[in-house]
Amino acid sequence: MINQIDKTSFKRIIEPLARAIHMEYLAHVKPDLNGRLPPTAVPWDALPEDFRESNRDQARDICQKLWVLNCRIVSKTMSADRAVTAFNDEQIELLAQMEHNRWVEEKQRNGWVVGTPRDNEKRVHPDLIPWDELDEAAKEKDRNAVRRIPKLLGDSGFAIYPMP
Repeated sequence: MINQIDKTSFKRIIEPLARAIHMEYLAHVKPDLNGRLPPTAVPWDALPEDFRESNRDQARDICQKLWVLNCRIVSKTMSADRAVTAFNDEQIELLAQMEHNRWVEEKQRNGWVVGTPRDNEKRVHPDLIPWDELDEAAKEKDRNAVRRIPKLLGDSGFAIYPMP
């Protein structure tokens, strides 16, 4: 029988998972039209605390996303025959919407408002809008974040399994 990771065990992986999320971001971040990288494109230790906490929030929410799919996180040492290594398109779309809604709530809770152009100092972001109003490029960011969940967990020593 596969033992589900309890909440205490999951808390132990939040920080490494948050760091892994940030490393994935760094691997994919691109410069703006002026060739400048965003201020968040720095190593974890140089990242402002509110952005570190954003990565932690994303890591914490992974359990909720998996629960919606009737899945759980288990130790990677368990048998890999039933492990979920990728999500289907329908699951990706559902989880991406959940991720966007989580992100919007987090930003609003921290005083961010919708507007253009993006301004981290003034806490203004153009994507603080409902999912259905996002352009495809913005939606794809959330889809990619969801697609990376199995790898992020795997890199942290965990796997995703369907609940019996």
